[in-house]
Amino acid sequence: MCNRLILILILLISTAHAQNEKLIWSSANNVSDYIEWLLEDSDWETVRDNLDVFGIHMNALNNRRPIVQELVAFQQRTGIAIGIEAGGLRMHYGQADTCGETAARREINKYGVIFRAGGTVDYLQLDSPIGFMLRSNGGAYTPSEASRELADYIEIVGNQFPDMSIGIIEPIPWYTIDEFPSHPGQNRGDLLEIYDVLLDTLDSRGLSIDFFNADCPYDYALNRGYDGFAKLVRLQEWCQDNDLQYGQIFNSARGGANSNEQFGRETIAYYDTLTAAGADPDILLVMSWYPHPDVALPEDEPWTFTYTLREFMSAAGVLSAQKNDSTLPTGFDLSVFPNPFNSIAKLKIMLPISGEVEVGVYDLKGRKVTTLVKGFYSAGFHDITWDACGFAGGCYLISATVGGREFVRKVVLVR
Repeated sequence: MCNRLILILILLISTAHAQNEKLIWSSANNVSDYIEWLLEDSDWETVRDNLDVFGIHMNALNNRRPIVQELVAFQQRTGIAIGIEAGGLRMHYGQADTCGETAARREINKYGVIFRAGGTVDYLQLDSPIGFMLRSNGGAYTPSEASRELADYIEIVGNQFPDMSIGIIEPIPWYTIDEFPSHPGQNRGDLLEIYDVLLDTLDSRGLSIDFFNADCPYDYALNRGYDGFAKLVRLQEWCQDNDLQYGQIFNSARGGANSNEQFGRETIAYYDTLTAAGADPDILLVMSWYPHPDVALPEDEPWTFTYTLREFMSAAGVLSAQKNDSTLPTGFDLSVFPNPFNSIAKLKIMLPISGEVEVGVYDLKGRKVTTLVKGFYSAGFHDITWDACGFAGGCYLISATVGGREFVRKVVLVR
């Protein structure tokens, strides 16, 4: 089976390939009309055109074949990546020497339905897999024991799905970070010290994770008692030091408890407040697991989930940035047909000026998988062919660079 392309949310490609790109990731595990916004005629065109990753919890797939089928059709039709939230480790998965292997087998069976239906899981984010296991949180494991079991999990999943990007979610308020305290009543330990143990364990086995997503609702970050925004800036520094993509979950716990509008307004305000504090996330995740917002569509009706997401994208400056129009010479264009395709993709590139041109294909992790053309091209239209025989099915990014400027198209290879 041929697999892979972009995500968002949000493009989680390497910073070397896509400097200043933001991966836009959205997940609303609580809304009732999940299946409706996967349909082709659903009313959220602006958001859909700028979204990189559509997130869903693995438990939402249980015994719900219509969602799986619509999710795969949605991925193949739009090129938007699928991001699955899973647990990774939980105490009920078994003893200290088998927990990781048991968790991997059981959870692969849950999100594996997407692969069996012809789709791909492009991103896998594990929800506090270390934190839930720690003795400081009522578990039975030391950081070293939990890290060993999570390494087992990551190795098994990575061997079965080598193109999948794997990362972590952790609730930042429940930890200290250096001098920054935890939220009153919670203290699992120093987050960076704990995850240094995990990274060392993974490195010793030739393994790695790709990203770290910070769960810190707006109202928690605003708590002046522990300077939540500076704490997130410190987390970003640690991610950069360890070559991890830093992702930030944007939402509001009090807004999510009270109303659709309060959730939306505080989620949108979060971006400006965080960036003003000095943070610059690689991944922007708008997520809700709260009672509000309780409806996703349509995107032009305040305050549905997609309305909030559209306004957030506007505040973050990604509506036009995702299309790359503002950075390109007037008249520059790149089109791909058909898309999705199953063997041969026809590219047409329009150059308003002559110059050095490079067209390459990248996988989800930002690795170049092939170069289609590289050299001097005159102004005008040029036809390029990508023969994808031998490539795995899934999502890819086709990047055309001219004069130091880049234009990117998402494509889906279907097998």
